[in-house]
This record gives sequence, structure tokens and C-alpha cells, in this order.
Amino acid sequence: MPFQEDHYKAVIQVGSQIHANIGKPTNKFSTQNLNKLKQVLTNLGHYDEYYSIMDLRTHAFDWCMGVDNVLGYNSAEWTHRNAIENIHEDFRTLFLDLGLCAYLVFQDGKKLPQGPLSGRYIINVPVRKQNGKYLWLKQMSMPLDVDENGRMVKQFNVFTVLCRFEDVF
Repeated sequence: MPFQEDHYKAVIQVGSQIHANIGKPTNKFSTQNLNKLKQVLTNLGHYDEYYSIMDLRTHAFDWCMGVDNVLGYNSAEWTHRNAIENIHEDFRTLFLDLGLCAYLVFQDGKKLPQGPLSGRYIINVPVRKQNGKYLWLKQMSMPLDVDENGRMVKQFNVFTVLCRFEDVF
């Protein structure tokens, strides 16, 4: 099944409507702490993980590290759209729909644990490497910054290699 542009656009449109009410970040996770986190991850240099920070208001990555090591793509050029396009076609729609549901849950700030990295959702998904082969990745996403109403503004993502896709199917 080829990339379904209409479904991707529909999910982005719904997501944009949900996120339209997001206020400015409260910056509870300070720039200093963010820089420390980035430095720790850089020093660890995991060969089987990559990381990103995404701003939900723009669906853009503020920061990404390790995509080149794990998937073979340039981390500096990795975008939300690239990430979605490289999900195995049999799982892409499910991934988008589950992600949208998770955002709905995370946007009810009154019911969430408060503070950065305080809640998370996890999904396993096959992602295509630059060489055309697929890896099963575990995506763990956590709120990194919230607005004054507790709604998630930015999320921190950890993608960990579980196994090669062929090893499962």
C-alpha cells in the first residue's frame, strides 16, 4: 500500500485542531536541563536508539539525534513526514490513528501527572532503514513541556531497536 497522502493530511489536520488551543510552553524543563539531557544521550552514544523532541504545534522536530546510526538517514534532515513515510505501509494508518488517540489523552492536562517526562505512551512499529530493510522499533513518547493548562506542547521520543522486521514475519 503506497503512502496515503489523504490520511496523513487528515490526521495532521485533526491534530492541528486539537493542538490549536495549546498555549505557550511553560518551560518547566529548563534549557539547562535539556542541554544536560542532550549531553548525556550524546555521551552514551547508543547504537540501537535514536531520540527526538517534537513541537506539537508545528509537527516539527526541534532536535533529533541518532537517526543516522540506527536508520541511515541524516538526523538534521529527519522530519515528521519522513518518520511517517518510512513506517511499514501495513502499520502506518494504525500508527497515525493510535498516535492521535494518545495526543487526545495527553491533552487533558488535568488528568495527567504533572511535570516533564511524567507520563508516557509506547508503541511498537516497523520502520524502513535507508537500505530498504525494516526494523521493529519501540517508540516511547513523554511530555517534555506543557502549557499553563497542563496540555502537552513538546514531546520527547525515544526509539529503540527491538529486532529486524523479517525476524517476526
